[in-house]
Parts: sequence; structure tokens; C-alpha cells
Amino acid sequence: MHKKHLFIIFIILMFVKIHEASTDCRCSFTETEVSKEVELRESITKKDQQNTDNKEISNLHGFLDLAVSYIRKGLFATSLSGAPSIEEFFTPQYLGGYCILTQTIASIYLEDLGVNQEHQILLEMGADFQSSQVHAFIIAKIKNKFYLVDPSFAQFFNREDKSASIGRNLISSGATSLAMDLCSKGYTELNDELLYKYLAAFPVNTSEIKDVNLAKLYEKAKSSKRKINRLLFGDDLPKIPHLRQLKFRVLNRSN
Repeated sequence: MHKKHLFIIFIILMFVKIHEASTDCRCSFTETEVSKEVELRESITKKDQQNTDNKEISNLHGFLDLAVSYIRKGLFATSLSGAPSIEEFFTPQYLGGYCILTQTIASIYLEDLGVNQEHQILLEMGADFQSSQVHAFIIAKIKNKFYLVDPSFAQFFNREDKSASIGRNLISSGATSLAMDLCSKGYTELNDELLYKYLAAFPVNTSEIKDVNLAKLYEKAKSSKRKINRLLFGDDLPKIPHLRQLKFRVLNRSN
């Protein structure tokens, strides 16, 4: 087959992938039984707990499904979007402008569930990577693995907004699974290669991020004063029933 024809086919397939991502970019919610919530939290916080690799990965993903479910519920409860349902709220057209609030809520919920702020890297594209696009997210280190926690990333698949180029860029870089994970689950496991593709999808000078890696970001975060002060956020989050009940269950369960 002629190279020109192969190139045309490649462009068509890429367009199909981008179109599918734009139309299928919806969140998923994973509800967990009360007893399982406590078990998942303990699997993260107990340093001496030994598990097989498969069991540990399952626990990590189960924990993050739980955390993001709470984060999304908290964001929807504190937003003023006017969306009639949480499912509709977490579609691309509603999420624009909520990333800072999402990062704040995510940091607080992760800490309440056992991921201390010393293991959270709070980042913002403009301040940290000189991007013209404002966007806040968290990289969390859990059990020596790094996870990108970005439940509002779906906003970059709103085809009616110019920021949709970010979603297209991420898919065209070959990171379709990363894009779909962020759309549906709100988190994804991260390595240095995926981190670069994620950052490069935003309007940045790629020469400024070529040496960025997870180890450097984690070390830099240790000395950073950028922490979420929940006292400044007020008492809104603890009043959300599911968080208050979770804290009560974890702190007052029978041994």
C-alpha cells in the first residue's frame, strides 16, 4: 500500500479515537461496602502489611476508586454548577473552572483516607510549568507507586471549548489509555514517560519539561510550602454526610 494511503488511514483512525474520547468521556462511580472501605484504608496505611503484587494493585485501585468517588461527590455537593445530577456534572461541558476546587477537595479527602500531604504533590500547570492553561492536579505517592489524581480532566474533551486541544494532544501522543482513565476513573498510575505526555498535552514549552520526572517533583514537594489548609476552606466538607460517616466508621470501628 502506498505510504500516502497509510498516512491517510492513520489520520482517520486518530480522528476516530479523538471523537470516541470526546463522546465517551464520562466518569464512573464505584460504591464500596462499609467494611471494604475500612479494609482498603488499612491496606494503604499499614506499613507492615504484606500482600502479593496482584493483591496490592487490586487494593490500590480499589482505594483510589473509593477516594475519587468521595472527591467527586464532595465536588458536586460544593459546586454551584446547576447540573441536575452528579453524572451530568462530570461531563466535559460542566467541569471547566473547577480544577482548583477539585485539587483542594482531593487533597483533604486523600489525607482523611490515609494519604498524608507529605505524599501528595500539588501542582498547577501555570505556576509550575509556565503553561498558558491554568489547571491544578495532584500526584500521590502510595505504596511506592505514583498516581495522577485529576478528576476534572474530562473538561478538556469539551468540543465546544478551545481547551479540547489538550485532550486531542494527549490522545495523539499515544496516551489514549491515560486519557480514558482520567475521564472515567479520575486517576491513573504514572511513570516518567506518561508524566511527560500528560504535561506536553498542555500549551507548554516542551524544552522546559524534558527533564521533569516524578522523583524530582516528589523531592521538591517535600520542601514546598504549598499545602492545603483545610481551616481556610471552612467547615463545608466535614458537613457532607458521606465523609463524616466514613471518618466515624474508621475511627470508631471495633477491632
